[in-house]
Amino acid sequence: MTRNLLYSIIIILISACQAEEAMDDISCLSSVEFSKLQGYNIKEKVVLDNLNLSCILEKVITDTFLIKNKTEEIPNFINECINDIHSGHLNLANPNEPWQSGCTPPIMSVSDYNENEIGSSNKIKTAEVGRIEELGFPMRQLIEFRLGNSTAVLLYRSGGFAGNNHILIFEYQDSLINDFWMYNPKDEIMEGDPIYNIKIKHDKSELSSKERFNF
Repeated sequence: MTRNLLYSIIIILISACQAEEAMDDISCLSSVEFSKLQGYNIKEKVVLDNLNLSCILEKVITDTFLIKNKTEEIPNFINECINDIHSGHLNLANPNEPWQSGCTPPIMSVSDYNENEIGSSNKIKTAEVGRIEELGFPMRQLIEFRLGNSTAVLLYRSGGFAGNNHILIFEYQDSLINDFWMYNPKDEIMEGDPIYNIKIKHDKSELSSKERFNF
């Protein structure tokens, strides 16, 4: 009788653990669908309503990162995913390069930059002696890119009428993106470590849902 009772307790405990693991799997929704023919597709509701944020944050926080400060150092598999999601190349200036942060292209002194650093794809027009107007500056500028063992974080800002900050988080394995989340945080979140600040707000249920993707 005692042995049967012990077996019953063990079975109940095992079943409870399996049920808890199953619930964890269900709660960890992925926003990514991938096929070799169509590339990456994002389940927008998962990202916009932050349904996958808890799981992807846990992976980011426990990961170890290398910090990259050049767009050329962003791996191809990350760029390929962005191209599919954004429906085109996400043109980013490097942190030390000029970019169009406002509604109009910047006018700067020739001495403010080295023309070779801008790249051959950009077109320079002389506005006056000693000054130039850039007609091809990117509308976005890289802040930093973090490459971890299983996650990656892209931080950048965009210009125009109303500038924005952008955080893109990727979870990957063997150069294949398994999960994705993005957000446009206010400047206060970008102070210090934005990932840590986002987690604090998310834990307090203070992180609002998004209406649309904003790259």
